[in-house]
Amino acid sequence: MSHNTLANYYTNCFNFTFLHSFCSITELENMFPFEMNIYENMIEQKDEEKRESAIQQASIDEALRNRRF
Repeated sequence: MSHNTLANYYTNCFNFTFLHSFCSITELENMFPFEMNIYENMIEQKDEEKRESAIQQASIDEALRNRRF
């Protein structure tokens, strides 16, 4: 974990265990650093997909509100 700061490590642990209910802290501590990086990238990708979906849905909702009959 030499490439990772202590603050980043705790942030990742919080994100994995509490925000995403992904795994326990014990499971995280038993991971190899590359495993944590892979899962971190997967979660970031999933979050990005959720943001894009929310933006698209907001755009659709706005268009429906502005539609005139």
